[in-house]
Amino acid sequence: MHRLLLVALAPLLWLGAHGQADRVADDVQRLRTLRTENKLDSLRSAAETLLKELAPSPTATRYEAEWHLAFALGQDDDPLGALEHAQNAWLIARDLKDTTRILGSLYQLTKLNVEGRHYEEADRFRREHLAVARIYDKDTIQLALAFNSMGSMHSRMEQPDSEAFYYREGLRALGDRKHLVKQALLANLATVLSAQGEHDAAADLLKQAVEDVDPDDPRNKAWALNSLGQSLMHAGRYAEALAVLNESDSLNNASGGALDLAIEL
Repeated sequence: MHRLLLVALAPLLWLGAHGQADRVADDVQRLRTLRTENKLDSLRSAAETLLKELAPSPTATRYEAEWHLAFALGQDDDPLGALEHAQNAWLIARDLKDTTRILGSLYQLTKLNVEGRHYEEADRFRREHLAVARIYDKDTIQLALAFNSMGSMHSRMEQPDSEAFYYREGLRALGDRKHLVKQALLANLATVLSAQGEHDAAADLLKQAVEDVDPDDPRNKAWALNSLGQSLMHAGRYAEALAVLNESDSLNNASGGALDLAIEL
């Protein structure tokens, strides 16, 4: 093609590429929105449609479609399908040398293998997740997730000292940052301490977890208060426990009334 023709077409080519990029961004954002809203059927359909439309070459968009389809299938009790697409996402992330997406895939593969009770595979992915997160050292949340995951592995192996060590490392990595993974780390460490008879220390951790809950998330706060109330009961602090459990009950009722929580309360 002559150079002059390329120059003449350049604005049209740019507009076409720009429009395509906008559409890709919209598709990825739609997947993320559907996941956040827990619309699993729509998420699965959107991801499957996107995969059919995309070229087979490894791209960030194809990664997002594979990852979100794995998520939807995992939630829909299709572990084999979920693992297949999670593996696809991981391979794409590796081809792209995209560390952020590699970390996301490793965590997803760990979770899916745990749910499928493939513990040896899960442990392999846990260790790789932590190793990559430590080397990368730019994603605090993934590092904290990796520490929490390692703690869970040692919980299964009934090694409470190692379990507590990894939960504390996760909390140290997060520092003052508030995040759902911090609440999980606090609750998990509290469970370890409570099992060792350190009920007051466990209650202190759970109080911190309650304080860190998003005030616009009453359902999550109701669950956190329930855990704190149980810990206070184990510590023999019954008046405090009753007040906390009453608050949990009120929040649960105000936020739709989760039946499993209501039964516990």
